[in-house]
Amino acid sequence: MVVEKSFFEPAERDRAEMLLSLVESAGILNSKLSLSELGDTIISESRRVFDAKAAWVLLYDPEDDLLKMHCYWGPDEEAFRDTVIQPGMGISGKVFITQHPKVVVMVDKQLVPQSRRRVPGTQALTVVTYPLTVDQKKIGVFSMSFEKTASTENLEGSINPTFTFAQQVAIAIENARLYSAQIETGKKVETYAEQLRLLNELSRIITREKEPQAMADQLAAGARVLLGCSAAAVLLHRKAGDDGLMISWSTDSGESCKMLDTSPDFTSHSGLCSAVSRTKEAIRLDDIFSHPQSKGIPEKHIAIRDLLGVPLLDSEGNFMGQVMVTDKKDGSNFSKTDEELLIALCAQVAIGIEKAKAYEREHSIAEVLQQAILDVPRNLPGVEVGIAYESAGEAAKVGGDFYDLFELGDGRRGLLIGDVSGKGLEAATITSMVKSTVRAFAYKGLSPARVIVEANRVIYRQLRFDQF
Repeated sequence: MVVEKSFFEPAERDRAEMLLSLVESAGILNSKLSLSELGDTIISESRRVFDAKAAWVLLYDPEDDLLKMHCYWGPDEEAFRDTVIQPGMGISGKVFITQHPKVVVMVDKQLVPQSRRRVPGTQALTVVTYPLTVDQKKIGVFSMSFEKTASTENLEGSINPTFTFAQQVAIAIENARLYSAQIETGKKVETYAEQLRLLNELSRIITREKEPQAMADQLAAGARVLLGCSAAAVLLHRKAGDDGLMISWSTDSGESCKMLDTSPDFTSHSGLCSAVSRTKEAIRLDDIFSHPQSKGIPEKHIAIRDLLGVPLLDSEGNFMGQVMVTDKKDGSNFSKTDEELLIALCAQVAIGIEKAKAYEREHSIAEVLQQAILDVPRNLPGVEVGIAYESAGEAAKVGGDFYDLFELGDGRRGLLIGDVSGKGLEAATITSMVKSTVRAFAYKGLSPARVIVEANRVIYRQLRFDQF
């Protein structure tokens, strides 16, 4: 009686040769760290070691909950290339769920019952399917077919070379995945480090500007570059309680867009812009039309697909405006990391904008105050008055320089020229105090020298140590 042997139960004389082939395959498979290259190697090793007539690997995609064809070689290759299978469906799906190997015999691509598997004159094709598992983690299934009839015994036994090969395949796939994940993580870390460097550089450049409008212009361009977007816009309230907006935008093509015909107060309107102003929170959309408050794209607006919007808040948490970016040039959606980077940039720039606005307010008040301080009588009896005042630059326009001309009675006139430390509102306030104090002592009829001495004594008590 002749006992038929198969790949599942190799003859003794073939065992050593098979073990050597499996050891060699393990080394070859584990040397492939690219999943695509590994797929080709699994196919070639299946053919070399087992003379497989077909071989394929289905890998599990947890996001879609599907088994997807990773590599296939055999008949009808084009038809099987994009195969997807639900776990639990078909032989592969059931093997994936149960984690038990399965052997079937097919004749003319049809499953054959046990009684017909040894009918003379028929060409049977054995298909064996194994689960691919590493550390109890299901990663997919592996199948091979042979022109042999195989017993279903010992599918997981130590004498089963195909089972051993399937284990090697699973380990090689997991190693390749881990390597790919490590490389991808490294790239992400490098990209994030570069983005942080750019974030700090942009913050430095933007906050160096002195005017809110200039900061808004730089912020629009900076946000677009930082996140690799096709367009960015900054909507900034001009001043507290003012409905007007300063609008800046930047596109990678230099294309301009007419975003608004008027300047409404977004806090009293609906739409995506108002959603950011009301909630004071970031908004991140993969599809702007899916948001319940979306009103679509205004006429003459550039075409946009997705959106990331971040509010600009002052030090007290008050809404000052918002930054909106759209359409990453690499085609990806905005990520949580993108959102965090834009929030960080906006937080730093918001401080600069707040300071710039405070400076503008102070500068405006100081200008008015200085104009009042520098206003002197143009017509004094017996005196011809001519005044010329020119600051060295815009930043020094409201400075500490001052003069005064006043009548003291009995034909006497008072002329005062001076300079106080500093610029802006503080300097203008000190100037006003100095002028008033000097006039007060001058009206007492004191000599000029005595007026200065007495005024200095009073003023000294009012100033800090670093003021003069």
